Formats: sequence, C-alpha cells, structure tokens
Amino acid sequence: MEARTKIMRIGTVDTGAGRFVSLYVKAKYSEDGQLSITGVEGPTPSGNCHGGAGQIDMHPWNITTYAPGWNAASVKKLRAVWGEWHLNDMKAGCEHQRANWGDFGRKVEVVTYKLTREASAIQRNIKQRIEESVKKSGTVELLEDEREVYALPYTTKQAPDADGPGSGRYEVDKREQKAIRWIKQDEHPDGILCKPCEVCGYEYGSAWLRVEVPADVIEWIFSRPDTDKQPAWV
Repeated sequence: MEARTKIMRIGTVDTGAGRFVSLYVKAKYSEDGQLSITGVEGPTPSGNCHGGAGQIDMHPWNITTYAPGWNAASVKKLRAVWGEWHLNDMKAGCEHQRANWGDFGRKVEVVTYKLTREASAIQRNIKQRIEESVKKSGTVELLEDEREVYALPYTTKQAPDADGPGSGRYEVDKREQKAIRWIKQDEHPDGILCKPCEVCGYEYGSAWLRVEVPADVIEWIFSRPDTDKQPAWV
C-alpha cells in the first residue's frame, strides 16, 4: 500500500476545570507497512497543549460533543484499532500469545520486600565473623541456619516462605501497580515478560515482531472524515 496520513478531529473534550478543547488524532501508514497513531487534546501554537498528547488512548476521553462523522461507536472502534495495531512492526508477543494470553496491559500489584533492620544486623555480624575467621585461620565454619540467613538477598519480589529462612526477616518495602507485560514470573505469578509460548517457544518481549495490519482496518481508518478544523499541531 502507498503511504498515507490522516488528521481527524474526534470532538470536544472536557479536560477539567471547565476547559473544553478539541481532540485530534493523526494516523500515518508508511510505505513499508507501519501504522502509527497519535493524538493531542487542545494543541496550542506554542507547541504545548491543554490536555494529553501522544498515546492518549491509554486514558478516558471525556467527550462532550462529537465532530461531524463521529459517534460513540466509531470512537470505540478507533480506540480498539489504536490499541491493537499501533506500531504493528513492534509487537512483543507472537501470534499465539496475542490470541491466547488475554490483555497484556492488565495490571497487578507487585510487592517488594526488604530485610528488616534486625535481619540486616545479623547478616553484618555473620560477615564480620567470616572475615575475622579467614584472617585468623583461613577457614570458615558456619551453622546451617547462619549460611541460610547470610545468603538472603536484601530485597526480593517473592513473599517470604513461612517455613523458610526468610520467615520473619522481611518487611514490605513498596507496592506497585505494573502491567503484566513488564514483569517476569519471578516478580509476580501473572508476569509474562520472557515467558515462553506454549506453541512455538518464543519468549514474550525477547524481540520486536511484525504483524501486517489488515487491509479493511487501513481502509476504515483512512476513510474517516478529515478534520473540520485545522489544529496548531498534531
């Protein structure tokens, strides 16, 4: 297909505090088959804007009035196309993962634990004993439980095992909401980063994969109405 560019005004949005501005979306399709979609709320001549810009499909649009040729159904389809096909040559998952693994953007809570002050002090004491023993005799003798405590990492994403050496020696350091595509399974059971595909073995996120945008999707986007107002930029 030939290269195309489409600038669309979707409608008027309320960006808060009683500010109503136009929402614009720009779609570009390159000669080598890459689809790129970006948007901006209330662009100004200075290059700034009164709302969001870029991948604004990731947050709700508070549309108060639709531009000619747009309605709730067509906006919903635009957002779906945007989410699925934007930068189609930079997909992190294989065809099987995209079909079977659900929403890659789903967020889960990732908890980071750190050693308590008391546990850290115990580790320092053990380290000091090791250094002193090595200096004196060149050998080290540690009890089993000492070796286990000494080997504990300062931070971990794994909840301490109630029956393991970390029991009672960790506390919550922080809690974060992260999309499953950005975390590994050793950080959270639902993490998919580097998780192999059950069908072909490809590890999610290990390469950028290309997916051809269906012709009917391209036709739909570029048959949408051209903007009825000229934006300062988009």
